[in-house]
Amino acid sequence: LAQVGTPKMLTKEAGDDNSKFTTIGNIGVTVTNFGVIGHGFRLWPVQPSMQYPRGSGIEHMFVGGLWVGVASDGGGGGMRVTTGAIDVSSLRTGVTEGFEFTTATDSRVLERSSLPDSPFYDPNALSHQDFIADFTDVNTTNPNQNNEPIPNHVPLGINVHMESYAFNFAFADNFVIFNYTIKNTNRFSLDSVYFGLWADLVVRNTNVTPPTVGSPFYSHGGMGYIDSLHMAYQYDYDGDGGLAD
Repeated sequence: LAQVGTPKMLTKEAGDDNSKFTTIGNIGVTVTNFGVIGHGFRLWPVQPSMQYPRGSGIEHMFVGGLWVGVASDGGGGGMRVTTGAIDVSSLRTGVTEGFEFTTATDSRVLERSSLPDSPFYDPNALSHQDFIADFTDVNTTNPNQNNEPIPNHVPLGINVHMESYAFNFAFADNFVIFNYTIKNTNRFSLDSVYFGLWADLVVRNTNVTPPTVGSPFYSHGGMGYIDSLHMAYQYDYDGDGGLAD
C-alpha cells in the first residue's frame, strides 16, 4: 500500500471527532463519530489506531469501518452499499469517496464509565469505558468539510447509533465490543440488509518499523480465516524480529 496525500476525513475537524480512544483494558483503539475505527496512522505515535497490548507499540489496524448493504428497497433503488471506510491509500488529498457516513457539526464522541472513581462516571454506563456516537448516511456532502461532495454515494437512508464497551477485568481486557443500532429513515422497507465491519488490518511493531517508512511497513501481513467462528485475522508473518508475535 502506498499512501498518497492526507485524506481530510481522518483529520480533526469541527464536528468530526477522532480524538477518543480506549484507555481501559489492554487494547487501545480509536473510535470516531463518522463510522470509522482507527485513524490510518495519521495520529501516530501520540494516539493508537488499534494497539495491542496497549502501550506495546504493536498496531493491528490501519483503518476500519461499518459497511451496510441492501439488495433493494421499496423506493425503486437497487443493490447498493454504504461504506464507512475503504483503503485510504487509494485516495488523493481531499477525496472522500468511500467514507460515506457523516455526523452533525455539533456532535462529538461521548464517554461514560461505570467506575465510581472515573471522571466520566455515569450510572447508565454499561462498561468501564463506553464511547457513544451517532452518524448517518443520508448526506451526499460532508457538513464538516465545507459540504464537500461524497463521490458516488447513493444513501440508503439510515441513521446509526454506535456504542463501544471496554473493560479492565483481567478476563475481559483483550477485546472491545461495538454495538450498532441502525434505523431506516425511509417510508419504505429495505430488503435483505447486510451488516459488516471492514478493516485494513496491518500488524507491525511501530517501535521497530514505524508507519512513516511507507510501503515496507505494510508488506509483512499474513491473513487467515476460522470458518467455525466466521472470523478473519491477521498477523505479522515474521514477527518483527520476535517483537510482534
